[in-house]
Amino acid sequence: MSAIFIRMIFALGVFISFLLYKNSCRPHCPSKLNQIKIFGRTLHLHHWLTSLLALAYFKNPFIRGLLVGGVIHGIGMYSDWYKIIK
Repeated sequence: MSAIFIRMIFALGVFISFLLYKNSCRPHCPSKLNQIKIFGRTLHLHHWLTSLLALAYFKNPFIRGLLVGGVIHGIGMYSDWYKIIK
């Protein structure tokens, strides 16, 4: 595959990721599956964090685009993106 095609596939993944997250994660995350209660505290595995960790396991440019889009969306759209333990 050419480098231009790979970049286009990657960009498409980022774009689609933004569309998916825009409709499902605003203004607050509806999912509680990523929040784990431990000793009176809550460990919140934000979608940007799980996407960042998953990047290490995928080489497909479209999947990587989806994951990078998730990281950018999570950090850019939420003011509490850095709060992992509450």
